[in-house]
Parts: sequence; structure tokens; C-alpha cells
Amino acid sequence: MTDEIKDELRDIIPDFGYYTAFASSELGKQACDKQNELMQEVLGDDYTDELKCEYTYNQITMTYNLSASYSATDNIVSAYFSANNVIYQSAASEKEEYRTNALNAILQYGITMIAAMIINILIYAILTRNRLELRKKKLQLLARLGTTKSQIRRVCMLEILRESLWCIFTAPLQLLVQYVICRRNIRKL
Repeated sequence: MTDEIKDELRDIIPDFGYYTAFASSELGKQACDKQNELMQEVLGDDYTDELKCEYTYNQITMTYNLSASYSATDNIVSAYFSANNVIYQSAASEKEEYRTNALNAILQYGITMIAAMIINILIYAILTRNRLELRKKKLQLLARLGTTKSQIRRVCMLEILRESLWCIFTAPLQLLVQYVICRRNIRKL
């Protein structure tokens, strides 16, 4: 690319990539012809048709970084190629669709998982409270026989620990919630 062309295209071509090259097909054919002439001079009789350079259609691949999505690089390149009758195909819309679908899936599964964890904690909290209410007379008997409240609480917490391992994700929260419920109910004995 000559300096004149580079200055002419300065406002049009985005400077996000490391290399930017534009050439016409005629320029590519001229470069192949010059390469073939040079090879003919160097190799002489050893120059065969297998060594001959031929111009073929090529494809330009552009890779953008994250900042390019904010500066609409794809739109700028698309507008430039469209104005110069160059066939241009971009995967930006497909990538945007995949990114949107992935984000939606993460949100849906995340919200569902959080809801399941909350429901699990609430169910175990209700079960713990009901279990303590059903065993209230037995716990009162143990308290009258001299068992301390911390020992009764420890027995209840061992059972709670065993049950909370069914859902390892919510186990710490279950233990905390059920400990509070257990402590409050045992305090009333």
C-alpha cells in the first residue's frame, strides 16, 4: 500500500488490527508475474510449471478484540467493503446470537438453582422446627434428668448435619438456619 493510498484511507480503515492490507486482483496478478519472471531468471531450465506462481482468490480474516465491539469495527469494515463492491461476510451477528443465548441460559439456570436452594433451605427449616415440636416432651424429660442444653443441641445438630449433606451446595446455609431454629426451640425448654 503506497503512502498516498494509506493517507487517503486513514479515516476509513480502523486501526485496531496489527496488519491492514488492501490490494486489487490486478495487483496480485502483477506480483505473481514478477515472481515468475524472477524464478525463470534464477532457475533457468530447472523452472517448471509446478513452480509457477498463480493468482488465486484469497480471503481476508479479521480478528477483533473486546474494545472493537464498543467501537463498531464490524460496521465500519462492512461499510467500507460495501462501498468498494467487495464481498464481505461477517460472523458478528452469529457471535452476538450465541453470546445472547449463553447469557440467557446462564441466567435461567442460575435463577433456577438459587430458587431450588432457597426452597430446600426453607423445607429443611420447617422440618427441623416440626421435628423439635414433636420431640418437645422427650427433650424436656432429658433436660429434667440433667442433660445440659448444649448437649441436647449437639445431638440435634448431628442429625441436622446428616440431613444437610443431601444437598452439599446448601449445607452451610442449612446448618446455620437449622442451628438458629434448634437453639431458639431448645432455649424454651
